[in-house]
Amino acid sequence: MPSYGPAAIPPGSGEGLVTKIYPLNFAEPEYLSTTLSQIPFESKPIYCVPEPNTLAVIVTAAPEQFKAVEEFIKKLDVPERTREIRVYRLKNALVTETSKVLQTLLQGVSFAMDQRTNSLLASGDPAQMQVTEQLIQQLDSVTAGPGAESRRIRFVWLVSIPTLSPAPPDLQDVLEELQVIGVRDLRLAAQHIVETTAGDQFQTQSTPAAFDSCRLKIEGKLEQTRTQPPRLEVALTATGLVPKTDPDAPSAPPAPRPSMPQPPENLATLRTTIVAPPGHKVVLGVTPIGPCTSVFVIQAMEAGESGKQAK
Repeated sequence: MPSYGPAAIPPGSGEGLVTKIYPLNFAEPEYLSTTLSQIPFESKPIYCVPEPNTLAVIVTAAPEQFKAVEEFIKKLDVPERTREIRVYRLKNALVTETSKVLQTLLQGVSFAMDQRTNSLLASGDPAQMQVTEQLIQQLDSVTAGPGAESRRIRFVWLVSIPTLSPAPPDLQDVLEELQVIGVRDLRLAAQHIVETTAGDQFQTQSTPAAFDSCRLKIEGKLEQTRTQPPRLEVALTATGLVPKTDPDAPSAPPAPRPSMPQPPENLATLRTTIVAPPGHKVVLGVTPIGPCTSVFVIQAMEAGESGKQAK
């Protein structure tokens, strides 16, 4: 029988271990076995062997590990064959709090966590995983020191491109208001969370999958007092290749490739000052990008707070 990952149990390490067989409905045994072998369950290894003839995996592990193993198998054994699986071991943020924030901000991404190793497993399609990884990096960054006046600032870029991931569910109130003025079918192009202290400059960049050669840069400064709402100076710049056709239109034969690469163009530029109570979502204009509609949403939150709907 072929083995994948740490399938062979080292001599002397089998004492106290239990072996179980898990039939699969969708996932390939080799793929699931390899993925499970990379996860640090309770800081101990597990031993997996794929059984392709019966569409199952054979798992050998300590009894206390099986609850977590079964949760991961349930999340991995799904029909979507284009989903990616990634494991993140957090250095600064707590996996419990990070998982709560991500589940609030993202739709269609599955999460599982191992509190013992402070690790998070995320599963989603490639576009969703690009946004997920950017958010995890931002949430796991070193936060402001004790006693500092800090807030989390959330930036969401929505674009009317049907192949993008759905908009975060807590923005449903924003989407409904935009539909009143005829703006529909917005989906998630990028999402950033920046933690900053009052008086400090901040900057963040990413490469959203919304447009070819796309680059989003966000800069700003937070000012706040104990008696006034947060005051945020912000500048957003997006560059890339402007689409020439409507993404909803029937596909046409590809045009001849130009002899020279096209340089990125300016897609959107916004510079403004926002004064709003914590939790309030501010929509920064409706900007057309070629045949697409583009909207930026900004929300100032308390440090450690997720994107909850303002009361």
